Formats: sequence, structure tokens, C-alpha cells
Amino acid sequence: MNWGYKIMFLYIGFVLLILTMVFMAYQHDVPLVSDDYYEKELKYQDEINQIKNALALKSPISIEYNADEKLLIIHFPSDNTGRISGKIEFMRPSDPKLDTDLSVNVNEQHTQEVSTVAMAKGLWQFKIYWENGGKKYLQQQDLIL
Repeated sequence: MNWGYKIMFLYIGFVLLILTMVFMAYQHDVPLVSDDYYEKELKYQDEINQIKNALALKSPISIEYNADEKLLIIHFPSDNTGRISGKIEFMRPSDPKLDTDLSVNVNEQHTQEVSTVAMAKGLWQFKIYWENGGKKYLQQQDLIL
């Protein structure tokens, strides 16, 4: 075999390698953080204001995780006036199909318990959107189960 055939086989091998990489890249699913990211970006200033409201509280939300009971305990400020309402978003960065939302249901001790038994192990990001006395708040935190 002379050097012309060797160059041809090298070129054909390179083209096949590139085509294989392109095909594999198209098959790989790259999920977005959110499907409606553009609408959320337009409302991002509202989230910044809600975070500032939460930081200005005398006693902010405290969050603790009980690994033995697989329970997330959220303590809302006790100096709130009126009913607390809102939602909690749990986001899984590695698999958006596992994302879930819960409504805020605070008991008499201003706490809410969330079971994490059904949640996959790993990193979770959660946001607590809540409203009290006409003012909106937001707190974000990461949780490793």
C-alpha cells in the first residue's frame, strides 16, 4: 500500500470521527433550567425585590434538615401578621423532570415540615415564595440529600 492510500484512509477516518461526534451531540439532551426562562427573566426584578424584603426581616426564615427522619423543617418568622401563603419550588439541576412545587401550609408554630422520602439523593435547589401582610418575600437555598 502506498502513501496515497494511507492519506485517503486517514482522511476518511477523520470524517467518520467528526460525523460520529456530531450525531452523538444531537442525541444528547440538554435540559434548560426552565422552559419559560424568557418570561422569568422579565420578572427577575420582582424576585430581587422579594429577596431584599426577606433580608430586611428581623428574624428571617430558618431551615433545618433532619436526615434521620428525612424531613425538611422550615421556620417562618413568628412576628408575621395575618396568614402566610405562597409556594415552595424544589428544583433538581441534573434532572428537571424531578422538579416539584408545594404550597406553603404553616402550622400554629409558624413551621412547615416537608418530607423528602420520595426525593432522589443529590443536590436540590429550592425557592420559598411567600406573602404576608401584602408584602412578598423570597428565600433561596441549596440542599444536599
